[in-house]
Amino acid sequence: MERNYTIDYVKFIAVVLVVGVHTFTYNINWQDNLFIYGLIHYFPRWVIPYFFIVSGYLLGVKISFLKQRKDYLNQYLFKLVKLFVTWFFIYVLFDLMNRVVYSIYFDKNIWLEIMNYFHDFFRVTLLYDGVIGTGFHLWFLTALIWSILILYIFIYLDRVHFILLLGFLLNIIGLFGQTYGSIFQVSFDTRDALFFGLFYITLGYYIGSNNDAIINKCEKVKSRYLILIFILSSIMQVTEKVSIYHWFAATDGIGEYYLSTIPMTVSLFILVLKYRYLGKNNIIADLGGAAVGIYVAHMVILSTVILLMQFLNIDHWRENYIVNLVLVLIVIYISYYTYILINTFLFHFKNLLMNRKEVTL
Repeated sequence: MERNYTIDYVKFIAVVLVVGVHTFTYNINWQDNLFIYGLIHYFPRWVIPYFFIVSGYLLGVKISFLKQRKDYLNQYLFKLVKLFVTWFFIYVLFDLMNRVVYSIYFDKNIWLEIMNYFHDFFRVTLLYDGVIGTGFHLWFLTALIWSILILYIFIYLDRVHFILLLGFLLNIIGLFGQTYGSIFQVSFDTRDALFFGLFYITLGYYIGSNNDAIINKCEKVKSRYLILIFILSSIMQVTEKVSIYHWFAATDGIGEYYLSTIPMTVSLFILVLKYRYLGKNNIIADLGGAAVGIYVAHMVILSTVILLMQFLNIDHWRENYIVNLVLVLIVIYISYYTYILINTFLFHFKNLLMNRKEVTL
C-alpha cells in the first residue's frame, strides 16, 4: 500500500497539542487566566482518539495483506509491551532519583520517601491503567495494548462487527465517567482500554481492513461537508461542556472525551484518507512518524526542564505565554532525539548480549 503522508502530518500536530497541554498545565494553575483555562478545557479532544484510530487503521491495512495474521499480531503486541516496559522503568528510575535528590536537599529520610513512592503508585491495576508518577501519560500505551488484545480475540473469532458495536456502546457508557459524570456518576475510571480505546481501535481496524472500498466511498464525499462536520462537532463539544457545567453543577474538570468526539475524529480521519499526500516531502510528516516516541519521552524531559527552572529560581517565567510556547518546542526537540538515542542504545545493547551469547556457546 502507498504511504499516507497526511496520517503522520496530523500525528505531529496531535503530539504537539499533547505536549502543549502538558507543558501549560504541569505544576501550574491557570484557573484565573480565562484565555489559557478555556483553551485547555474547551479545545477539541480529538487528539488521543486520533492516535487510537490510526493505530487500528494501520493494523487493519497491514493484516489485510498478510496470510500469517497471528504472527504479525503477536509481533505487534510484543513491540508495544516492550515499549511500555522500557519507558515504565525509565520513569520509575526518574521518579526514584527525584525522591532521593528531594530527600537529600530537604534532609528527609531517603528510605521512607522511596517506600512512600512505591506505596503511592504501585497497585494491582497498574498493568491495566499504566499510571505511575511522572509517567502518568503511559496510560495510553496500556490502553492501546489491552484494546488490541481484545480486538485480537474477536478477529480470531471473526466477530469484528460485534466488537465494533460493543465498543461503541461502552464508549457511550464511558461518557458518564467523563464529561457526563454529573448526570450519572459511574464508580470507575473510563479513560481506559475498555471504555475509550477499544471503540476507536476497532473502528480504525475496520476501515483499514476494508481500505480500498472505504477510500473509494470517501472520495465521493465533498471535503466541505467533512470540514463542516468537524467544525459543528467542535461547537457541540463546547456546548456539551458548558451545558453540563451550568445545568448539572458539574465540576469544571477536563473530560477526556465527549459524545461529539466520535463525529469530530471520524470526519477528520476521512479528510486524512482523502488528502493522503499532504505531508509528502515534508519534515513535519517525518517527525509525525516518531510521534509515539515524542509522546512517551516528553514528560521526563518536561519534568527535568521544570526542575531545572525551579533550581535556577526562574520557574515564574512559566506564567508567560511565549515562554511556555518556546518550552513546548524545546521539549519536542529534545524528546525526539532522546527517544532515538535510547532506541539506539537498546539496539546496540541487545546486539552486544547476542554476540556474547554466541561466543559463550
